[in-house]
Amino acid sequence: MSGNPYRSVGQRVTGQEFVGRADLLWRVRSTWDGSGLGNLSVQGFQRMGKSSLVAQAVEHDAENRPDLLFTSLSVGDHDNGPMLFQSVLRTTHEQLVSRSLASVKPYLPVLDGIVAQAKGIEDDGELRDQVKTYYRHLTNAGVSTIVVLDEFDRADGVFTKLSEFQVLRSLASERFSIGLVTVSRRPVENIEIDAAGGSTLDAVLSLRCDVGCFADKEIDLLLARALQAGVDLSEHRAALIKCAGGHPYLLSLLCHEVMQIHQQSGRIDVPAARRALAGQFESQFRGLVKTLDTVSGRRGEYLLRKVAGDDAGSLPNADVDLLTRLGLVREEAGVIRLFSDEFQQYVLRTTSVM
Repeated sequence: MSGNPYRSVGQRVTGQEFVGRADLLWRVRSTWDGSGLGNLSVQGFQRMGKSSLVAQAVEHDAENRPDLLFTSLSVGDHDNGPMLFQSVLRTTHEQLVSRSLASVKPYLPVLDGIVAQAKGIEDDGELRDQVKTYYRHLTNAGVSTIVVLDEFDRADGVFTKLSEFQVLRSLASERFSIGLVTVSRRPVENIEIDAAGGSTLDAVLSLRCDVGCFADKEIDLLLARALQAGVDLSEHRAALIKCAGGHPYLLSLLCHEVMQIHQQSGRIDVPAARRALAGQFESQFRGLVKTLDTVSGRRGEYLLRKVAGDDAGSLPNADVDLLTRLGLVREEAGVIRLFSDEFQQYVLRTTSVM
């Protein structure tokens, strides 16, 4: 029995498992392409493929730039700011040592000492000074670093002081050869304000990469994976899109269930697969509405209801642009609609007319 081509659904994927996104990959990689480094905020709703996008971009270049280190961490894996900064130092240093760069050898004793000393530092200010000192020496050694902070939404529970965000701002904007990439559902400014009552980091993360639904060509690439198991899902494209649209996770999940049913019964039954996933779809739709409500100033239900009720034309352009950037709407023959018929039905069923 051949395996299910969609068995990696829900996981972070790179390499051959990664689907399309050429334009977005270019945008992320341009952060470190060239002599200087930039900063970037990668934003999008849950399960849109943000983490996979950044991981794929890093994988493209990690082995091609010996003078560029990639330090990727999940903010949610840390209890507080000091733990996160210590992890950033440790992870960067481990990669640095593994490179065995001749230009770094004179600096290694000092860098080794900073990392060792940082493990036992409890004072926030002293630790922040050590972090800056480390990257100052690394810059002098001719080595640059891209720091990727995934799950940055969790920073509002990890960071408790505006000064901790200020450290990231200093590293990403002063005389350090560091580029900062954050991955989050919400704008960085909102996360800062929720955590510390003010915003300082957002100013250096003004460049943004929005990750939304798959485009048509990416949908086709995803459906084509079924050919590995001898199944042509292109004939069922309309039924699949009606349920999941181009939502990367929901479409992959639905394809996985379709293939499971096919392997068990020999038939393609999209409605049966959708019924089996009712709970997952409901949960995902609910999360989309909740997140939109957060990033739109508590206007999420109102905006979605307008579109679901074929009244998107009455919305300001800024609202339509927001929904488009976040991947919640698509344009069909000049009409703005929600990304899938199923999501439209959910919105009409669960929201009220305002």
